[in-house]
Amino acid sequence: MVVGRTVLFLNPHFPNYFVNFITSLRNAGCLIVAIGDEPYHQLHTAIRESVVEYYRVNSLEKYDDIYRGVAHLIHHHGRIHWVQSHIEHWLTTEARIREDFNIEGGYLPDELAGFQKKSTMKAIFKELGLKVPQGRVLSSHAEALEFVCGSNGVGFPVVVKPDNGAGATNTFKLDTKEDLTHFFETCFKEHPGDYIFEEFIVGQLHTFDGLMSRDGSEMLYCGSLIYEQGMMESAKDQEAPGVYAYIEKDPPQDLIEIGKKLAKAFRVRGHFFHFELFRTPKQELVVLEVNLRLGGGYNIDMYNYGYDANFYQLWADVVAGNNNKVDEWIQSHHKQQFFVAFASRRYLTNRTFALSNDDILSRCVPHRPMQSGQVQMMQCSFELPTLFRSLMGDVGYLFRSLDQVSLFAIIGCIMERTKKQ
Repeated sequence: MVVGRTVLFLNPHFPNYFVNFITSLRNAGCLIVAIGDEPYHQLHTAIRESVVEYYRVNSLEKYDDIYRGVAHLIHHHGRIHWVQSHIEHWLTTEARIREDFNIEGGYLPDELAGFQKKSTMKAIFKELGLKVPQGRVLSSHAEALEFVCGSNGVGFPVVVKPDNGAGATNTFKLDTKEDLTHFFETCFKEHPGDYIFEEFIVGQLHTFDGLMSRDGSEMLYCGSLIYEQGMMESAKDQEAPGVYAYIEKDPPQDLIEIGKKLAKAFRVRGHFFHFELFRTPKQELVVLEVNLRLGGGYNIDMYNYGYDANFYQLWADVVAGNNNKVDEWIQSHHKQQFFVAFASRRYLTNRTFALSNDDILSRCVPHRPMQSGQVQMMQCSFELPTLFRSLMGDVGYLFRSLDQVSLFAIIGCIMERTKKQ
């Protein structure tokens, strides 16, 4: 094991489960330094006990302050070997730190800039021969009207989103000319910038997630998360009782082949990835976008439960250069053992649910070994961070099963409302 490899972690306190990355780095033998905007005394105890120094800034949006913080940490603790946040918003900051302080192990600004815009992603997808939604970056109402309603227009509905943005922020489905006009009169004026307009694809949202080895030659794990509805629809449909998503035990081969092409084309090395695609009614895969970071929400925990593994620790061993442990994982040919689901509830003022938490737990087994037809509750009725609630609901449940039918039965129990509703 390479002892003493120094890792800089940005904003380690959010989301709260990122503490698992910090403790895993410590277990892997790394020296951990961190920069964030959270007061030191408010950090999780395990973070305070794991980092050798925490440099607080008033805002992570001010790069000059971060630059001074990195310089301070290098002066006191020596060379930094890796920088990480696992958050889309800070990828550019990570890249600038790597370039400014000659740190290996990730994208530099010029490389990242070519990979983050959805329009440039689309060009790469086409070069790979993959199916993509028709789309174009447009800056005027007239251009948009021609793209949608012209002689070769894609027709309504269309999806509009920032060309460089994460998640469902400022993403809209426009169904009519009136919607199009309203977008330019409101959102476009309030949040100017480059927006990409895309044809609406009818299909189910699938992801392809995983982790690459440090040199990018091995996919250490992979899987597919299937959404009941996309994040854009979830944010809009606040009357729904909740949301759910699940991972299958065996990703389809066509998805794996496309995922491997994307990981190679976007040069993922030593990092997680999160690719988004649509599966159409004709069973075709249409590539939507790549995210060069960990999937959001409880993505990593779902795969941990599916594989019965610890991917926080596997990533930390990759970063630490613990090649024996990584090689041992590769040679063991681990496969996903369980179907896993996340389901949530939205608690509106006038809403109650048919089953209590105790009722739901009574339908689950407390521990392994499990048999077909049984469900194990891994996390029950945990409060979701405020930032996630418009997308994911108020409280969440994570559970797993050997069969998909039993998994969906528990999803139904969680989301069932009382009869009068």
